[in-house]
Amino acid sequence: MKNNSAKEICERHKETIDKLAEANLEGRNGAKRSRKLKNTINTNAGYTAILQKTALCIYEVRNRLIHRGEALHILDQCSALLRDIISAAVRDTLLTWKQET
Repeated sequence: MKNNSAKEICERHKETIDKLAEANLEGRNGAKRSRKLKNTINTNAGYTAILQKTALCIYEVRNRLIHRGEALHILDQCSALLRDIISAAVRDTLLTWKQET
């Protein structure tokens, strides 16, 4: 994904990303997903890096829903954020392919 697309998504969904960073989400084998997202935000690692860690947090929200039947309060916000990530990634990929041909 292009950096300007990542920046736009991060700015539009800042509230959701911040909630994910505070959600104390843990992955399989104890991976600290929320903590890693918060560290990435705090170290100004870049918008693409923030979205990568955000996607892992969304995956944990999904896992809680599918495997535990637990619908977190940020589920709807995560859906909107994920939709924007996927749309931007597809759009940027198609534009890159078009420029190469």
